[in-house]
Amino acid sequence: MNKQFSLILLYSLLFTFSSIIPVMAGPGGYTVEPATDDMIKGDPLETVQIEWWQVPPQILIISWILMFCPFLAFPAELLLFFKMFAYLGYRKIAQKNVLENPSRNTIYHFIKKTPGTDLSEISRETGVSGNTLRYHLTILKLTNKVTVLNTSRNTRYFENSGRYSAMEKNVLKYLHNKSTRILLQLLTENPGLTRVQLETAVGISGAGVTWQMNRLSNDGLLRIKKAGRTARYELNTEAIPFLEKYLPHYDDRSTRNAEN
Repeated sequence: MNKQFSLILLYSLLFTFSSIIPVMAGPGGYTVEPATDDMIKGDPLETVQIEWWQVPPQILIISWILMFCPFLAFPAELLLFFKMFAYLGYRKIAQKNVLENPSRNTIYHFIKKTPGTDLSEISRETGVSGNTLRYHLTILKLTNKVTVLNTSRNTRYFENSGRYSAMEKNVLKYLHNKSTRILLQLLTENPGLTRVQLETAVGISGAGVTWQMNRLSNDGLLRIKKAGRTARYELNTEAIPFLEKYLPHYDDRSTRNAEN
């Protein structure tokens, strides 16, 4: 207990004298004037030895503290760094100027227009790539402008307006995948299709259809009904309104891919 109290006392002394003593020195600051001919000229590297009582109190106290507890230097510097970052970085951006940056504004409005988009699509469509894109996405998340849906393959981004339910996010996630989008469109138009019928219509292997259907079933978008060895697929009624809402935006691309 005494050791903890001593550490707290040392920290208090360190930060108290670091913050108060400079103010006590006076608000006038320094005045720099050009040298004149009558000034004493000497070697710039010349040093003058002074007595310990001539050392400024702030330097003296900090030196004594660090002499007996040198490990205090690191946390003090670390705290100063984070305080500077918070003041000059995040706190400055966290106000209402988050979208004043042109690149960040472009990224945000693309996410708003294309809910469920991922990193590669944002980069391709906005021209912002690499660490710059990740930085802006982090700022948008920290300031609650966007929200994310993490999947096993990537991260999907949505405008953080509270308008997207969990089911809606899952529907949008799958609509960004061409083959899955075609499967969902076929089931919207023809409920109860079998694996063989989907395999023929889409042009992918039976194993591929099964894998896609299992993913959709696990996320609650459809039900799998088995009759003997035949499986039929039907959409979950909760997912249908969102498919009807968003599929028309992809319908032309889906049709072209189905025809190809």
